[in-house]
Amino acid sequence: MKSVFVYGAIFAFVILLVFPLSVSNVGADPKTLTVPDEYSSISSALEYASEGDVIFVKSGVYYENPEIRKSVSLVAEDDENTIVIGAGGEERGARAVFTILAPNVEISNFGITSLSYSSATIHATGILVGGDNCKITGNNIYNTYYGIFASVQSNTFISKNNIKATLKDGIRFCGGYSNVISENNIVENKQSGIAIEGYLNKISRNNIDGNGRGIGLGSSYSLVFGNNITDHVGSGVYMAGSNNVVSSNHVSNCDYGVYFTFVSHEKDLSSSQGNVFQNTNRTFFSSDCP
Repeated sequence: MKSVFVYGAIFAFVILLVFPLSVSNVGADPKTLTVPDEYSSISSALEYASEGDVIFVKSGVYYENPEIRKSVSLVAEDDENTIVIGAGGEERGARAVFTILAPNVEISNFGITSLSYSSATIHATGILVGGDNCKITGNNIYNTYYGIFASVQSNTFISKNNIKATLKDGIRFCGGYSNVISENNIVENKQSGIAIEGYLNKISRNNIDGNGRGIGLGSSYSLVFGNNITDHVGSGVYMAGSNNVVSSNHVSNCDYGVYFTFVSHEKDLSSSQGNVFQNTNRTFFSSDCP
């Protein structure tokens, strides 16, 4: 049984190393479209953009829900003063502030939030990812339903974002593979800081603090490495996948350090090494153990 895990873990690391994440736009002679100097809104700039173009958004507050149907880069002047406020109104965050409907899209340096509603469930999701090979970096996402949501997308790179006070999960993947979540600050979200399924995913060097749960790992053949996971009412890491490596994380002030379900316990308990646990009621707990 151990040999199966070892070969599986080696295979996962080889895939991650041999096929590094790469996001590249396509199209000849890309141009830069500037909002609001040339176009009054992000949505209007998207209408006139071509594949590979850059949409540069200057500081300001923009009330809109842009849908991105081309492989373009959206770059804000800065995340504190370039704020996009999107309408929600649909249950479970079904409407997003930014909706990505193409591959090879980049969104960086925006402040992203939802209009406020009396019901938490109809707030807008921050970014809905519906294309592969997308890159989301340096954004400040707050007061949304999900911070970032993807169904079965792959090769997504999410890094150096601040995701705070969402009403569901900070980052949620329902499937896909080779997604990288690295160096984000994910704090004070209602449920999980990160909830991810799929396989060959990498979660590393994030600060995950004060959420309902730290990481909900339904993914398999994946790596959770070097994260700071603190102050969660539930578990620091909830293991529901299999053949994962959880290593060199700092987990403190959580009810459970790492919680193993029946599926994950046998194969993954021995792979959780080099972690530091402080002030956890139970460092390791499995639902199939006495």
